[in-house]
Amino acid sequence: RELRYSTIDFQVIIKSNYKPAIMGEKIEIRIPTPKNTCRVQLVCLKGKAKHKSSDNAIIWKLKHMMGMKEYQLDASIELTSASTSLSSITDRTYTTKWTRQPISMSFQVPFTASGFK
Repeated sequence: RELRYSTIDFQVIIKSNYKPAIMGEKIEIRIPTPKNTCRVQLVCLKGKAKHKSSDNAIIWKLKHMMGMKEYQLDASIELTSASTSLSSITDRTYTTKWTRQPISMSFQVPFTASGFK
């Protein structure tokens, strides 16, 4: 949700849709951020999240996640203002909204073909 031209708030919820006895491992979620991001505040109760300005993304990592669980990440992003002069505000360059990129996720679910545990 974009509050103003300078702030974006969002919430990412991940759910594991597999049996509770199964555990997903090495989970990494990449959430793209605008290029003019200047400050990011992150709140996550499970795992670790940080903003990588070199990749223009928030990286949320979890070591493992049991089946039928749900975790949440809250983020508030502050953007740098392009310019404060009236002429630049009326210019279409600064008033266009950021085009949201897709979120990507990688994980592993250990599973044997024989069913042996």
